[in-house]
Amino acid sequence: MKSFRILSASVNPSTGFIEVVKEITADDNSISLNLHVFHREALEWKAAEFDTDDIDEVIDGILHEPFFEEDINSLQLNTEDAKTKFRANLASAKARLTNNIPRNPVTIKAQMRVAGVDDRYIDAVDNDPVQVIKVACLFDAEVITAKRIYTNKVRNKAVADIAEAAAMGPKGPLTVEQRIAQIGANRSTTASGTVHKQPEVTPTKGQQAPILLEKSKRKIVGG
Repeated sequence: MKSFRILSASVNPSTGFIEVVKEITADDNSISLNLHVFHREALEWKAAEFDTDDIDEVIDGILHEPFFEEDINSLQLNTEDAKTKFRANLASAKARLTNNIPRNPVTIKAQMRVAGVDDRYIDAVDNDPVQVIKVACLFDAEVITAKRIYTNKVRNKAVADIAEAAAMGPKGPLTVEQRIAQIGANRSTTASGTVHKQPEVTPTKGQQAPILLEKSKRKIVGG
């Protein structure tokens, strides 16, 4: 992947989720449009997770996080280490992927119409995407403090569990009974142990199949 830029941001009137249309330029210079969806409370939770009150940093983090070179696994680190790793990943992603093409709403709208994107995403191009996110998303200092306390409790327990496991040394293989007891014990993770992530989806009209525009090297794909 060579770069990406934000074309528009809007609130889905049915779900209340934030929907951000991204233009992604691949290494072969082909261009695709992708929809990044997140909850209105995502900014508060991200601020609590990495102990920052800088809303611009939080928004940058959310928009760039799908392109981080490595998972942070922040709840397995202390707060300062998690924040340092987050900022390092964010700086790296911005350095690698920033697209400096000047924002031209007329050109962007024409591009999105050709791609068959729904009108509400096109109409949103007239607004500054970052400002849309700031207005639409919740970011209350008192709520962030409460979420930070909760996040730290989860983090402290995870860090303690890791330290305890390390102190006990390597374990032998689990018995059949132990494996059965573990089933359903952690519903938030997949079989590989990774947390489920909100997939990015394609902002096309209705349920139509992906649009491939091979001649212009522009395509709509899923995230």
